[in-house]
Amino acid sequence: MSWPNNKSDGDKRRNAAQYVRMSTEHQRYSTENQADAIQRYAEERGYKIIQTYSDAGKSGLSIQGRAGLSQLIYDIEAGETDFKTVLGSGPIDFRLSA
Repeated sequence: MSWPNNKSDGDKRRNAAQYVRMSTEHQRYSTENQADAIQRYAEERGYKIIQTYSDAGKSGLSIQGRAGLSQLIYDIEAGETDFKTVLGSGPIDFRLSA
């Protein structure tokens, strides 16, 4: 029987990305707080966060101006990801035509 000699060799967690967004600085949950909560959620459920996409100070009504979300969509469509799950603190909701 062989034993993993470091944590990454025996890591059975599934890779995931996280998306965090905050529309204003007055919002209760900062992107850092969201990321911390997502990290705890991921660890409890066997996920390993390997990529973070973030949009601070951006409205959730449109994809325009949301570089983090745009990059996430691009990476997925281009097959540039090493994850199959995206975790967020709320629904990823936008209007493509807005």
